[in-house]
Amino acid sequence: VKCLELFPEIQVYFHDFGKDKEMTARRMYVDSGKLPLMTITEGQCQGIFAAAGYSVGMADMLVRIFEA
Repeated sequence: VKCLELFPEIQVYFHDFGKDKEMTARRMYVDSGKLPLMTITEGQCQGIFAAAGYSVGMADMLVRIFEA
């Protein structure tokens, strides 16, 4: 919610990934067994950040990425 308030132009998508979850996680060098899997993209299919699992401080990390 904090990120959406600060950056209303971003888009959030939810996907169950199915069999694509493991491939996406591996390509972004994160653990495919942990959920949620979050990726930040820049342009079409160009991942610039990924995280897997719940992490303390993730909202602050997102804010720093989008401000850069």
